[in-house]
Amino acid sequence: MVISADGALRRALVSRLGRAVSIAAEVRSDFTSGRRLTTSDILIIPAAELSPARCRALALEGLHVVVLAALPRQADEQSYLDAGAEAYLPMTVDPAPLVEAIGRISTVLTG
Repeated sequence: MVISADGALRRALVSRLGRAVSIAAEVRSDFTSGRRLTTSDILIIPAAELSPARCRALALEGLHVVVLAALPRQADEQSYLDAGAEAYLPMTVDPAPLVEAIGRISTVLTG
């Protein structure tokens, strides 16, 4: 699930994921719209729209969070990983790291 208030970013992520693998991503502009989140959801969220505290709350609910950073910083990465994020990735045009992170999480989810 791609969550971002930025419509252009949502479209770009869904397009890249769709071309890289056959993933049908659900798209939301925020956490309140659409169906209830479940522990099988993988949330892809820009760091600018998610604090480490909110990341921790989502992780404690059993959700799998992948944080995308436009300007990655090692200190921020550690904060998000300590908060329970599954991955903290630089926001790039290459979808490979994101696809790899989704694959790792999916493997754990499917056992």
